[in-house]
Formats: sequence, C-alpha cells, structure tokens
Amino acid sequence: HTHSGGARARLLASGPDMRAQSIHKAFFLSMTSATERLWMTTPYFIPDEAIAMALETAALRGVDARIILPDRDATDVFVTYWAGRAFYDRLLEAGVKIYEFTGRILHAKSLILDDKWSFVGSSNMDIRSFRLNFETNCIIEDTHLNQRLTQFFEDTLLECSAVDLETFQKRSRVHRETRTTLSYNRTVHPLHYPL
Repeated sequence: HTHSGGARARLLASGPDMRAQSIHKAFFLSMTSATERLWMTTPYFIPDEAIAMALETAALRGVDARIILPDRDATDVFVTYWAGRAFYDRLLEAGVKIYEFTGRILHAKSLILDDKWSFVGSSNMDIRSFRLNFETNCIIEDTHLNQRLTQFFEDTLLECSAVDLETFQKRSRVHRETRTTLSYNRTVHPLHYPL
C-alpha cells in the first residue's frame, strides 16, 4: 500500500499453520538482492543455512553487511547468546561486521537494505521465528524511514563493541565446543529453547 507521502509497505505473516514461510523467504530474497548495505539488528540470532549463506555472500560481493546482537549481559535468553556465537567465525571470515550491544536488554528487530528498503516487526533471525512462532513483519520502501533507521543503527553502534575475528578465534576450546553443541541442538530441535 502507498500513503500520500509516497512510502510503500506490505505486511507479511508467518506461523506453524502456514507452509509458505513468507517472512523467511522475504529476508532471504532481500539479503541476496542487496547491493550496497545490509544492516541487521536482532536479539536472537540462530539462522538457518540459507540466511547464513545470504549474509556471507552479501559481504563477499562487497555489500556493507553489519549485525548488531546482544552481548552476554544484554540478552534475556542466555542459551541463544552462545548458540548464535557458533556462527561468528564463518560470518567474520566472509567479511560480515558483528557488533555486540552492551548494557540493557536488546530487543530491537530491524533490517536495513541499501538506501530505501526496511524491515521491522516481531520476527527474530532464528529458526523458531521462521518455522514455529506466529510472526508479523512489515516491509517498507521509503527513503526517509530508511534514513531514520540508519541513524538509529549508527547511534546504537556507539553502545556496542566490535567483534574481532582474531580475538574471537582465541577463545577457549571449551567455549567453542559449548557454542557448537548449542547451535546444533537449537537448529535441529528448535522447540527446546524458550523464545
């Protein structure tokens, strides 16, 4: 739909009673279509292989790919913090920039694409939101909103710490194995964690 200001928006819904998985498909298609910028904020990050590959290939083709995620003290579901970190190595190696928000609980959910597309809504970037939860997201084509969300993203970066690949790879073996196990369990058995 279009309002008098010229913005176009579409609502997408998904849930366990819908086979289309429209939100997941919209995320994937938008990420693979981005040409300049892909900036994501999400409190829970356990992507499936398609979303992980979309992020990697975006960065590899020169898109400015950035993700803001909560650090250990800014999440209310601790297990998802460790599960999400199992994806850091491959994303950082591909050139995706990862930032961890510090302090209060992070619950913002947005995706900014190039200079006019934006996603906002209830869906997290995880298996549970894609396949099990009832979610609603809005896709908006509007340069002004894109700029406002961009400014919010940049302001949020001031409260984040950048994740450095070399430092991250020096973490202990125990932590590495814990993250890998949690990621596998939450991907194969998404009902087992409470979101």
